[in-house]
Amino acid sequence: MIKKVLIVEDNYLVQEQLKEILTSVFDKIKVKHAFSHSEALDLFPQEMPEYVLMDISLTGGNSLAFLQRFKTMKPETKVILMVNFPPNEFIMKCMDLGADDFFEKSNIYSLLHSSSKNRITVN
Repeated sequence: MIKKVLIVEDNYLVQEQLKEILTSVFDKIKVKHAFSHSEALDLFPQEMPEYVLMDISLTGGNSLAFLQRFKTMKPETKVILMVNFPPNEFIMKCMDLGADDFFEKSNIYSLLHSSSKNRITVN
């Protein structure tokens, strides 16, 4: 089965690094990129990804509102937020709104190396 991933990140280098990591680990993966929330909303219904990796601090929109929109369109999609040292209260709010997991952008490989069932798994 092909895993479909949508990366929502406004930094091209981070997008490419994530794609490189994912394609080196998974044989069957389809990765799409969006630089903005609006671009992601256009791609989401076309692709219906299993995973959305979204930068929480994108400009031009509220990432938490878009998290809820993705979850409304396809509740089983795992939305994993990329963060930089968030406070625990913020993490709890995001989880209450439907986020499935987090990883710190400073440790991009933590996306794959976690015991969390919601992260992208190699199996």
